[in-house]
Order: sequence, then C-alpha cells, then structure tokens
Amino acid sequence: MNETVSEQVQPRIETLPGDPGIKAIKWRDLVFELSLEEVMILKLLYTPGPKSLVFVELERRLRKLNRSEKTIRNKIKKLERKGLLETVNSYGLFIYSVPDLEQQVYELIRQCSQRFTI
Repeated sequence: MNETVSEQVQPRIETLPGDPGIKAIKWRDLVFELSLEEVMILKLLYTPGPKSLVFVELERRLRKLNRSEKTIRNKIKKLERKGLLETVNSYGLFIYSVPDLEQQVYELIRQCSQRFTI
C-alpha cells in the first residue's frame, strides 16, 4: 500500500485547447462565487486605461467598503489563484490585469454587477 508520488492520482488541470499554459476558467461558476469586493477589484483593474494598480491605490479606492488591508490582500490572492489577475511583490504589491482575458472579465463584471446591482 505504499504508493510513490508518481503512482498517486494527481489532480487534473484543465487547459484551454489552443494554449496548454492557460488554465480553463469556469466562468459560469465565477458569477456566483465572487464576492462584492472581488468584483469591485476586477472592475477597478479592468477599466479602460491603465491595466495595473498599486495595492495602496486599490486599498484607498475600496475604503468605502470598510474592509481591512488583510481582507483585501486575501481577495487579491484568491483572484490570482483563479487566474483573473497577476501580482508582483516588489517595494509594494503591483496588481496587473490579464490581457488575454479582458473580454471575458468584462462580461463577468457585467453579470456580477447585475447580481449585486453595483
């Protein structure tokens, strides 16, 4: 009963047909999984114009939601794990949109906005 790592069942990662490096995102599920804060982060990040934010600026813009810095960081990490944004930690946290997903994220924001009526 001693299995080696190679014999263990590894979780299957779905990828998009054209690009083996991009994980498939279940868009329908995201409409109901994302919280208000996460939708607002996406909305701020995927607006026309600059496609990056510094964490301090994002925190300032989300201050009206009355959430702590740690909560906002956790939401950013969750969105990054789902593949909806990228972060770089260097003299502060830089948050970048994913250009390949721009149209899908716009549609996701639209659908979630109807759900939350932002």
